[in-house]
Amino acid sequence: HVTWVQSLEVEFFGQGDAERERNISVSPLSDRTKLRNGPAAGENQIGFFDVICMPLVSEWVKVFPECASLLDQLKTNLRYWRNDAENVVDEIVLTTA
Repeated sequence: HVTWVQSLEVEFFGQGDAERERNISVSPLSDRTKLRNGPAAGENQIGFFDVICMPLVSEWVKVFPECASLLDQLKTNLRYWRNDAENVVDEIVLTTA
């Protein structure tokens, strides 16, 4: 999961850099110059999980109970972001700057 988020952050920041070079507004989550702005910022991941992922997958599992392991993994990932996200953000900033 973290590998995907790191890749997403690199892509978003690349987009923001290109927008900045063209003197247009930098898209949300794409400005590497703002502290804790990208997709790998824990609070952004938590918001994505709370608003999009959890409601969607919870309803999915009601219809397809055999997919309960998907919801279990989603909860594990959300716990990770609630508890350990700070270290991931620091690592990404150091490796993509």
